[in-house]
Amino acid sequence: MRYCFADKLERMKMVSLCVFAATLAAAQSFTGTITGVVTDPGGASVPRAVVTVTNDATRELRTLESNAEGRYTFSQLQPGVYTMKVTLTGFREYVGRNLTLLQSQTLEANVGLVVGQVTESVEVTADVTGLDTQTANQVATLTGTTVKELPTVARNPLVLFHTQAGVVAARTGISGSNTEQNQNRFSVNGGRGQSVLVTVDGIAVASGDWGGAIATPSVDAVAEFQMMRNAYDARFGRTAGGVIQLSTRGGTQQYHFTAWEYLRNYKLDANSFFNNRNGVQKFPFRRNTFGGNFGGPIWRAKNLYGFFNSDFLREASPATRITTLPTELERAGDFTQTFNANGTPVVTFDPLTTRPDPARSGPAREFYSRYVRGESNPGESARSRGCECVAAAAGSEWRGAHAGAAGQLCCWWIAEQVRERTL
Repeated sequence: MRYCFADKLERMKMVSLCVFAATLAAAQSFTGTITGVVTDPGGASVPRAVVTVTNDATRELRTLESNAEGRYTFSQLQPGVYTMKVTLTGFREYVGRNLTLLQSQTLEANVGLVVGQVTESVEVTADVTGLDTQTANQVATLTGTTVKELPTVARNPLVLFHTQAGVVAARTGISGSNTEQNQNRFSVNGGRGQSVLVTVDGIAVASGDWGGAIATPSVDAVAEFQMMRNAYDARFGRTAGGVIQLSTRGGTQQYHFTAWEYLRNYKLDANSFFNNRNGVQKFPFRRNTFGGNFGGPIWRAKNLYGFFNSDFLREASPATRITTLPTELERAGDFTQTFNANGTPVVTFDPLTTRPDPARSGPAREFYSRYVRGESNPGESARSRGCECVAAAAGSEWRGAHAGAAGQLCCWWIAEQVRERTL
């Protein structure tokens, strides 16, 4: 969450997404599965073996027995690191550690038991993530540590999608925007922009109209960033190519707190080439991004854990704009000295002469095509034509051609806009 009004709306929308998603049966799943076959030294299946998996972070424990074919399956597991134990009378206890389960992954972990006493154990430590041999998903996964350490624009984790081949953002380039629906304006493998499915903890966060991401977590709150460019399961819908899955961090058995501050200041930046060439000084620019994380147990007895993240942005970036302001004559409604770029006089219309066009007709959506207006005398003021209510009042606020406001504005133009909104 960031410290601005727009991002307060972001947080509200994210909460709304979470609430509504709880009632949707068709929500995307981000949990994983651990499955495998228990065999004896001869390769035969071993039924009724007691298999237990434990989440190393939360100590959540699940237990079941292998079936008649020696197969076991733990579904709906939270992504994380697990420890597995297999016990059966007449065999040594099997202990498998550091089984890393990714989101939406089906991890195959086959177990070969060794004959011996139950008091003896065989311990296997896996240092790498197992291959997904059970689904057609082709994924690239970045861990939370990688997401935090890679450089990102405006601390938006979605820009890391550009690490994949075939990803382009033709209209925006690598976006530095932190506003809603402007963070995922990219496409993959020739697809349309904003057509990549983006989920956070299994919840789609794109808007229903043109697919812009409504909100994304801070890079410090991301536990895993998973990208699917080509093949993926049929359960991933509403995408014209590619799926991005973000999973957020959760609480653990211990309390942890982190805080950070990222500073960017124009006094530490170099001036641009063209500014140096034209003798222009650097524009003032200040950006402060700061926040913190807090996670830990809320109610250990009930396996209830929490993780809280806050990310604030304060930015000051003044800019210079060159524009045209109305002259004294234009503010009085006199356009005799107003010319187009080619030197011809501008054509003005009298809004009070608007009338139906007898030569044209059409449906309601072509409203403006069915009306015509008469040209006015460029030297005749809006006040003399009776258009003084809004136009004259607004024109009086201008104190000269160098007023502090920007925009090309005149009394007659205001009167015209009022007419179009009141017809």
